[in-house]
Amino acid sequence: MSKRPIILIVDDEEGMRDSLCELLARDGYRLITANDGYQALEQIQRNQVDLILLDIMMPGMDGIETLKQIRSSNERARIIMITGYGTIESAVKAMKFGANDYVTKPFVVKDLRKTIKESIELAPSMPNLMRVSAKSKIGDIIGESTVMKKIFTLLGKVIQNEATVLILGESGTGKELIARAICKEGPRKDKPFISLNCAAIPDSLLESELFGYEKGAFTGAVNRKIGKFEQASEGTIFLDEIGDMNIATQAKILRVLEEREVVRIGGMESIKVNVRVIAATNKNLPEEVSKGTFREDLYYRLNVVPITLPPLRERTEDIPLLIQHFLLKYSEDYNKPVKNLSPSLLERLKNYPWPGNVRELRNIIERFVVLGEKDFYPEEHLKFPDPMPEDKNESNIVALKTVRSKFSYEQERDMVRAALEKAHWNKKKAAEMLEISRKSLYEKMAKYDLK
Repeated sequence: MSKRPIILIVDDEEGMRDSLCELLARDGYRLITANDGYQALEQIQRNQVDLILLDIMMPGMDGIETLKQIRSSNERARIIMITGYGTIESAVKAMKFGANDYVTKPFVVKDLRKTIKESIELAPSMPNLMRVSAKSKIGDIIGESTVMKKIFTLLGKVIQNEATVLILGESGTGKELIARAICKEGPRKDKPFISLNCAAIPDSLLESELFGYEKGAFTGAVNRKIGKFEQASEGTIFLDEIGDMNIATQAKILRVLEEREVVRIGGMESIKVNVRVIAATNKNLPEEVSKGTFREDLYYRLNVVPITLPPLRERTEDIPLLIQHFLLKYSEDYNKPVKNLSPSLLERLKNYPWPGNVRELRNIIERFVVLGEKDFYPEEHLKFPDPMPEDKNESNIVALKTVRSKFSYEQERDMVRAALEKAHWNKKKAAEMLEISRKSLYEKMAKYDLK
């Protein structure tokens, strides 16, 4: 910054205010103080504050309430909560309301100065969490980039009607989150949302899952089974990876879309279903149509409102927002305090191409939270997978079909995980590396609880 950063110190103890002023004056900051929340709000009105050190335990308006008041009108300033009564719960609560960091009294001087320095350096590039929650989110979809704003505008129109939606995008871009947002915010929000991954179910079982069957329809059908379409009636069905569906089942899906009725396997009766259909795929469906692997009539029937999600590498300005979101989520999940990333670590995350998209970023932030130290996230925990070789024979991932009988449970699990990580969780590429079908890969992922 060209000007001296302004720091506001808010603490009801005069001795603490004086000590912090004496300490931070050595670093060249311009310092102002307030002895309670009301004075703090007045100071913020009069000064363009860059960072606020805000005590949680104060008489009258406490730190949490002061934080809420500040964030209702000021999203720019960085806020670090300070307390001698710190708990994980109060830290997470403060972060929910827009705090950026959290330190406890008595301070380790070196750590406090480092936290303040990094928070001010991050200010231009790392948004406050309140802005993520308030202005840049539909459901669990987050973004402030131009392309995401256009998608939010489109979603605002799609949510309120009943049109069929086709969501397109690479693996890990958030296609199911879009489908859930459409359901959650729309007129069917209180009705069922049924999701089915068409690539994860063998062809021989897919129709049974979709349409159900009658008792005695085939060997093993000892009871009637209600299919996904009937389960979703009055609500929404999400057909993920529909580009992997076989041609025969595609014809039956087309009939459901046109007639709004299903017939269970082994049954004669047509059953009416009132259901909104949302489909998704990472495949190029016009290309699949030209190859004869996807029905043209079904493509046009699904493609009423297409929504194309960009890969993360094409919306890098959203990475800081996503980082903040995942830091808060996993800090709360694992009951750990939330810490900011260092500027150098943030820069590495922003410059990485993210072949696994938002899912890959989410997994890395979860790793930071789980393995992070008390006051920081060590940079050694950021381990990007090596680029995939052009020739799969160069890969050290062994084809499962050639050595499967020699693998123990743990060895096969580790091999499948290694392939997924090397392929950046691209299921198609991982299956090719292991020389198994995508359906077999999905079965193994379910077997070993790999997500």
